[in-house]
Formats: sequence, structure tokens, C-alpha cells
Amino acid sequence: MKKTQRKDAVRNILRQKVAWLSMVLVILVGITGMMLPVCIDSSVKKSAGSFYDETCFRDLEITHATGLSDESVRLLSADESVRDAEGFHSVSAMMFQSHDPSVGEERTEAKENGERAEETDSPPVWNVHIHSNTERISRPVLADGKLPENEAECALDEALAQKAGLTIGDWIELTGNNSFGIRLNSVCFQITGLIQHPHAVIRSKADTVLLAKGAFTESFGYTGVLIRLNLPDRISADPLSDVYLTQSDRAAERLQPVLREVSEARIREIRSMLKSDAALEEALQTRGLTLQALEEWIASPNPSWETADPQIQESRDDLESLMEAMNTDLSSLHIAYSGVTASGAVIQDRRMNESYEYLRSMHQTVSRLAVFFAPLFALVAGIVFFSSTLILISDQRHQVGAMKAMGFRDGVIRKKYAVFGASAALAGAAGGVLLARFVSGRVLRIWDEQFSIGGLVLSFPPAAAALIGISVLLAMLLVVYAACARLLKCSATGLLQGSEPRRKTHEKTRKKARKHSLYSELILNNTRNEKARAVTTVIIIAISVLLIGMSITVRQNLHETFRIQTEEVARYDLTVSCPGGMTIESREKLEEVLSSCGAECAGAWQGGAIARTEGETFGCTMLCMERDTISDYFGVAVPQERGITLSYNLSAAYHLKSGDSISLYSRWLNLADVPVEDVFEYHIGNLMVLPAETYESLFGVSCEPNSYLVHCSSPRREMLVKALQAYNAEGEDKVSFETVEASMEQFRSIGRLYDLLVGVIILLVAAMNMLILIHLTHILISRRMTDLNIMRMNGFSLRQIRNYLFRETAFTTVPGILLGIASGVPFALFVLRRISTMKITLVVRTEWMAWMIAVILCAGLSLAVFHLSFLKVRRNDPAAPPQQ
Repeated sequence: MKKTQRKDAVRNILRQKVAWLSMVLVILVGITGMMLPVCIDSSVKKSAGSFYDETCFRDLEITHATGLSDESVRLLSADESVRDAEGFHSVSAMMFQSHDPSVGEERTEAKENGERAEETDSPPVWNVHIHSNTERISRPVLADGKLPENEAECALDEALAQKAGLTIGDWIELTGNNSFGIRLNSVCFQITGLIQHPHAVIRSKADTVLLAKGAFTESFGYTGVLIRLNLPDRISADPLSDVYLTQSDRAAERLQPVLREVSEARIREIRSMLKSDAALEEALQTRGLTLQALEEWIASPNPSWETADPQIQESRDDLESLMEAMNTDLSSLHIAYSGVTASGAVIQDRRMNESYEYLRSMHQTVSRLAVFFAPLFALVAGIVFFSSTLILISDQRHQVGAMKAMGFRDGVIRKKYAVFGASAALAGAAGGVLLARFVSGRVLRIWDEQFSIGGLVLSFPPAAAALIGISVLLAMLLVVYAACARLLKCSATGLLQGSEPRRKTHEKTRKKARKHSLYSELILNNTRNEKARAVTTVIIIAISVLLIGMSITVRQNLHETFRIQTEEVARYDLTVSCPGGMTIESREKLEEVLSSCGAECAGAWQGGAIARTEGETFGCTMLCMERDTISDYFGVAVPQERGITLSYNLSAAYHLKSGDSISLYSRWLNLADVPVEDVFEYHIGNLMVLPAETYESLFGVSCEPNSYLVHCSSPRREMLVKALQAYNAEGEDKVSFETVEASMEQFRSIGRLYDLLVGVIILLVAAMNMLILIHLTHILISRRMTDLNIMRMNGFSLRQIRNYLFRETAFTTVPGILLGIASGVPFALFVLRRISTMKITLVVRTEWMAWMIAVILCAGLSLAVFHLSFLKVRRNDPAAPPQQ
């Protein structure tokens, strides 16, 4: 392009600076709204992938009720689908602050000598998961200090230490709550380091205590084996995708025969261990028993001490002490001697990990929002710059005619307007990318508070930014070419005289008898002659109403979900967790403490459960308590027969309905088939409800409660908390307690994030709506200024002109609002159903207040734009010559 032509193109931009700036801002806001959810989703996925890759987070975890040995690890490693395997220990426990055991005797002597110790409240008790330190798979990231090296050292998750008020050098005490007979070589541990463990990437779920492998007794073997699979790098790099999980499921199926072989080998090992124990054989002979008789009793369908022969019951204490020395128990022995090798073992993928599933659930929600919001913003921006460019260039017919008369070629004329459109497209695209990066960074900083994965890294690759810029540029050039093509077909004389290109007229309407008012006739005529502008305005207002209404609807339904879960589903006020090994005397004392404070309580077993259908194995939360007390503490369906009831999200995810059957693992990994009796609405988490009576009939053992659900009024709650603290200070069995509101805090943080996202979306939509209407109104006033001046010269007052402009604004605003509500309400309900995940099932309700806010906001913006346009008309001098 020659220098003169460049100057002319620049002058054209300066003359049309309002229109150029409006197009830049429209593209900027459109790309920001389109890229914001995509950028956040990509950042979460990339950060999770980097963290899991850095820590080599396990792909599969194999757990066996009898424990797994080094030989088991070797057999699993030999399979071609396995890249690496490593044994580990994992068990639940309770943690509370302690002191250095070496100074315990001095403190005891001081107390006996009458020295009065400082009176303090009992330290809080925390439910934790103990993990053994691993070298290759699921490696912890050291945040401070050092990893534990001996049996009296430990490392705490950084978020857990902060929550518990502990630091390096402090001492803690762990009391086991295990189902596998695992025992520790020590009780008190000194904190040597702070870590971030891949098993708990959600800060509210950060409950990991890391111990050295030497802290665990060796006779039991490993509680499980961590597996890394031979997966392609492109699949491993996207650990939250369905493709990755599908590949993991296939690998788990291939490992089933290997697991059976491993299970058989482990059972042979346990049998051999029992037969070679001379102390056990001597104890049996003392009471006239043989090892064969003991084995027959252990292999019976439901062995228990209560149903055993008198001779076996007499030797119970000796046998239990021997099994304790061998670090095993009756359930593990039953599995080893029952001949069932498929039972007692389970392969878990990453979905069984609560933190991973929580992270994946949040990722799914944001990605689904991106699927709905990004195309809408792209559609709005595309409609606006397409229609605006056509209208803008169509108004340049006099300049195009002058250039044609001066002998400029068609290509030169196109270049002039291509520069106008391309510069606006590039400026808007660059601004949109930068603004999306800025806003995404702020959102990720707030969201990062929920994760312990080393910080969420903003992911916005240059290739994507370049692709966006090129796409917008090409689209703008195509629109410019199409707009110029119509004018370039006309003659220079026709363009200068205004006779070309011909516009459709509606003379017939003028010849007919007037059926409408003068204003209505003018508005209808203008709409017919400027269909593109009118249709664009209606669509923009409709989409603005839809986006704002849908955003607020999602936000309101999310908070309503939390309210229903807290007030209607969870009908208790406090959860008191207790160790599984609590004695009967300790339980009775605890129940006395609860009742003394005027609280009603019921024992329940709550925890992670594993079930299996024909297609896959899945994890969930199981509630097991007396059938008559379920409805008093939970607003869920109560099973009436020998069945189980499931939450709706479990039913939908695994295609389960009433009458179907699932295989349920017990806490000892025994399998039992149980029919699905009913499906209920449960909004936070995935839950199955099983009465204690049904559990006992399925597995032949009673379901010992691990918690108490407590009804307690607010005035008595503080007294109850102090009573529980006193209970912890006096007794050896510690308990932890948590209110329903505190347990919901992790999900309320999602609500705060949604509030931020909804606020950003509303601001972007409002800004885009305002800019588009200003841009379209500017074009309208520029075209009509001559007509409006003539109306003023013919005696029309400013008030009459204002009424005319107001009615024309309402003529496009009201249909847009009605169209937005009519299309937005069903679309919002559809979106609510689609963004529900396994962790959060949103309430699906039409929030009319949200749509009223959307209507008021969009109508207010239209009135504001109308007021600005009328000010321009009022300031204009009708006696001044019209400007071309």
C-alpha cells in the first residue's frame, strides 16, 4: 500500500473513531467472555497434570484384606501393562497433639508430688489417614523440613499442620482406627517435615500423616500396592479426562487374572505362616484342639467367637493374643481359609481417591460452563461485528463513489476498509486475550486457596492466542469483502447521487389508510428499511438477558443446594467420630457425656465404601445405622426390605435403578450382592444407605459404629463441645467432632468461586451490551440526524422527538427481553442438569428473581443508551447544514 493510501486509511479510522473503538471493545469483551472459562479450565487441567506427573501419582491401587507381600508386588510388576509397582501402608487414625515421651515420667512425678499443672483445654482431635513414605509412586512433595526416617518421626500435610496449629518439632499421638489389623511400632511421633501429598490435593481434605515404612510392623505385609501403568504420554498428561479413565479401566480388567494369582499366593503364605507357628500349635494342644479343627472353624461361612465351640471359646484370649502377635485377625484368616480368592481384593482407580474425584468434579463443572458460555459470547461478538461492519461500510457509499470517480481500482478501495476492519479485529483480539489472562489469573489465585498442588499455573498457550487473532482477522476481512462487493458493483454517479444501491421502499404502507399512530408508522418503516440493525439489537438484548439470567440462576441454585443439604438432608447438628476399637465401657461413657448435655444421638458407620457393577468398580460414601433412626438424622429414603438405596447421582452415573443388583464390599473386602431398593435426592456427595440389620445379614458381622450423629440445640452446643474436650482429656479413647456447617465449608468455597465467576460474567455481558447498543445507536442517529433535524424544523418539539426515539428503543428492547426469557429459562434448566457432577447434584429450579434482575439490568442499559443518544440530538443545531 502506498504512503498516500495508508494516510487515507488512517484518516478514515480517525473520522470513524467512535465506530472503530466500539468494534474493538465488542471484540475485546466477546473474546474475554469466550476465553475466560476455557482458560480457567485449561489451567486447572494442566496444573493437576503437572502435579500428578511430578509426584508419579498412582494410576491404580490394589488392596487386599490379608495384606500383600513383596512377592505380590513382584508378580504385579511383571505384567506388561504395569510400568512400576510399589507396596505401601495406609490406615485411618485419630491424631492429637502430644509431648515428647522422654519427658513424660518427669511430668508424672511432678503431678504426683502435688505440683499443680496449668489447666488447659484438651487439644483437638483430628481424623487423619496414615500413609507410609514411598520412593517412586505417589511421592510426597516436601514443603519444609525433612521426610521421616525412623519409626518415631512423621511428616504432616502442610494444610493439616496449619489447620491443627502444629509445626516442625511438635509431637503428635496417633490412635489407630484400622480395619486391617495394622499396628504401629510407636504411638508418639515428632513432626520433622511438612508435605503436599498427591492423595489429598484439596486443602479441606488434607489429612495425611506420613510415616517411615519402619513405623509399621512387617508381619502383616502391605495394605496395598500402588501401580503406574504403561500409558501413552498424551493420555497421562491429561489425568482428568474420560480417555485416561477409560484406559485405566481397561488396564484394571487385564490385571484381574494377575490379582487372582497374587491373592492365591498370599493365601498360601498366610496358611503356611499359621501352620509353622509353634506357639499356636502348643496353645491348641493344651485345650485338646488341633490345627485342623481350628482351620475348619475359620473356614466356616460366618465364623465368630459367639457361635464357636466351647473349647474354642475357652481359648479365645490365647488365640487373639497369638493373632495379635502375628498381626492378623479373624476376618483375614477367614478369607485365607474360605477358598474364595476373588473376594478380599479390589483394584481402585483414581476415582476412588476423594481428592482426585473432587478436583475432577470441579474441572467438569468449569469445562461444562465453558461449553455453554464460550459459544454464546462468540455468537454475540460475531453477530455484532458482522452486522456493524456491513452497516458502517454501507454508509460510506459517497466516499466509495468519489474514489471510483477519481479512478481508484476496486482493490485499493477494499484495502482502505480492510485496514479499518483488520486494525479493529487485531486490537480487539489482543485486548481480549490480555484481559482474559488477567481475569483468569485473579480467579485462579482465589481458587488456588482450595488446592495444595503447588499453585495453579495460568495456561494460555501462544498458539491459541495466535489462532484466535487469525480467526478474528480472517472473519473481519471476509465481512469487509462482502460489504464492499455490493458498493463496488454500483456506478460512481449512482453512489454520489444516493440512487445506488437501491433500497427497498414501502410505499404501499403510505398509500393505505393509517391504522397506527404517526410514531408507529415511522418506527415500522424504519424497521423494514433497517432490518439488520433491528434484528441485531433484538438478538443482542435476548442473549444478554439469557446470559445474565442463567448466571444468576446457576448461582442461586448452587447456594440453594447447600442450604437444602445443611438444613433438610443432614438433620443433625454435630458428628462425633470415635475410633473403631473403642471398648463398650468407653462407648457407654461417651453416650453419657452426650446425654448429660441434653443431646440426642445415634450410632452410625460413615465412611468410604466400594461397590461393583457388571461394568466397573466405583467408590462412594456409605451410611449404615439402625433402620428406625435413619429418617431422624438423614432426609433420605429408608430401605424397608433387604436392600440398599442410592443417591440419584450414583444411579445416573452407573445406570442403576430399582430392582438392579450391585456387589458391595464390606470393610474387610468381602463381597455380597445386594439389590437396589430405591433412589433418593442427595445433593452433596454420593451416598448409599444400608441399614445395620441388612449389613449384618449380608456379611455375618455387626456393623460397629464409628461415629455418633447428634441433635443439639445451639445454646447447648458450646456446653457439649466443652464436655467432649473434657472427655478427651480424661480418657484414653479420643474422639473428634465437627458441625454440619464446618463439614460443608469445602463446598461453600465452590459457592464463593461461583459468585466471583458470575460477577465477572455479568460485568462482561453488561459491558458488551452497553457497547453494542451505543455502537448501533450511533449508526442509527448518524443516519437519522437529517430526518430528525427536518422534524424539528417542521415543528416537532424535543419532547415529541424523545417520545419517538423512546418508542423505537422499546420496539427492539421489549421483544429482545421476551425472547431472552423464553429461550433462557429452559436453557438454564438444561445447563443446571448438565453441570451437575458426582460430587454436587444441583437443585434444578427456575429462579424468577434472577430473570427479573436480568430484565431490569438490560432494560436499564437500553434506557441509558437512549438517554445518551437523545442528548446528541438535543445538542445538534437543526439549522446547521447536514454533514456528509
